[in-house]
Amino acid sequence: AIFASGAMLFMQILPIVVLDKDEITGLQYFVRVYLIIFCASFILLESRIPLLRRLSFPAHDNWILRGFMYTFIGIIGMEQ
Repeated sequence: AIFASGAMLFMQILPIVVLDKDEITGLQYFVRVYLIIFCASFILLESRIPLLRRLSFPAHDNWILRGFMYTFIGIIGMEQ
């Protein structure tokens, strides 16, 4: 899960850094930023370091909400 989140994080940051401002729309930019935030929080959560777990979102403690978030981010990632 850490590798998958890290790969998605890298693939969301790369177009923001490499592409010109004219090649990426505002909506694409904000969706990428949204995915960057969630991928970073998933990496913090899955690292199993107690201090880092407290920094992640509290909704990650509930396995149902966590599953919905993983599914949602996975579907958005596949769509892009």
